[in-house]
Amino acid sequence: MDHYNYLALDPSGTGTTGLFFYNSELKKEKFLTFKNKDWKEHFKFIKGFCLEHKVNYVIYETTDYIKTKNFDMTSLFKLFGAIEFLSDTIPIKEPFKVYVSETKSMYKKIMAKTFTFDNLSYKSGRGNGWFWNDYKISLHELDALLVFYSHIKKTENK
Repeated sequence: MDHYNYLALDPSGTGTTGLFFYNSELKKEKFLTFKNKDWKEHFKFIKGFCLEHKVNYVIYETTDYIKTKNFDMTSLFKLFGAIEFLSDTIPIKEPFKVYVSETKSMYKKIMAKTFTFDNLSYKSGRGNGWFWNDYKISLHELDALLVFYSHIKKTENK
């Protein structure tokens, strides 16, 4: 059986990028958050992570909907373009896209309790939030997990 390293992204060009890494051989998972106001720094971090962890596949949340023409949206679309070009700069497969509508749909199903992950829980109240195996994760990291899961489910159904 082939084993791969996956990196799923909830990208931001000017704020917080959530990342979920999965090593299929070791069944190892890792959540990360990267914060910076410059989309280029987000790209450098993603590229460096891919090289360091020998990532084979990058999966990222994208949109083609532009709600406002501002600096943040422009930076986000620049980061999308850089991610698309990533496979031309380092040895990975061509990146996969998951549209934000898919991620949001899955999130709604989780909130409605019509879909569950065994390892995912939500604790309400001050200082609580989302947890994966009792490890607290941010909303951006949760979105990265949903991006990964959406892509894996699509490829299993082919």
